[in-house]
Amino acid sequence: MVSYRLLGVHPLAAVPFGFACGGLMHLFADWPNPLGVPWIAARHSLNLWTSGRCDLLVVGAAWVGAGLTVDHVWLHGALLHGTEGLRFLHAIKL
Repeated sequence: MVSYRLLGVHPLAAVPFGFACGGLMHLFADWPNPLGVPWIAARHSLNLWTSGRCDLLVVGAAWVGAGLTVDHVWLHGALLHGTEGLRFLHAIKL
């Protein structure tokens, strides 16, 4: 949480933020699998799918989360605010 707050303020904050996001993504990707993730004394699993299935869902959610974070931290919500986002995209020639 501290590294998220420091994004855009301190350039080295991206390193611990990326490490934390990677750790969380690893947990979220393994939790639905039958093997699950270690949890204090035992393993916990949601048993939603087997490994190798639905990976596109997890990767897609990660990209959406990354895009929203970039929009919030560096673009100050420009892409999510209607015409302001369109003006931004036009300015960078997309």
